[in-house]
Order: sequence, then structure tokens, then C-alpha cells
Amino acid sequence: MRKFKKCKSCNGRGFIFEKTVDLKINFSNFGYSFREIGMKMQCVKCFGKGVK
Repeated sequence: MRKFKKCKSCNGRGFIFEKTVDLKINFSNFGYSFREIGMKMQCVKCFGKGVK
């Protein structure tokens, strides 16, 4: 039986959480706020398999 190596970039999970920062500007009181949005993306190196 062959042993497979885990993908190092996603730790064998097959997906990566990507964070994007969104800037929201409020014109009524001249303020702004930051908002982080997390997206679950498929791993590019192992294509979602988790092993190489």
C-alpha cells in the first residue's frame, strides 16, 4: 500500500480560507469602517484532494 504526502499549503484539508478586506465609507457622518470577509477556496496546489 502506498502512503501519500499531505499537502503543506492546506495541511491536508483541501481548502484554504481567504480573507478580503472591504472598506465601507459613510458619508452622513464622514466616517469609515473596515470589514473582513472570509471565503472558503479550493487549494491550488492539490486541487481539493488534500494529498500530493
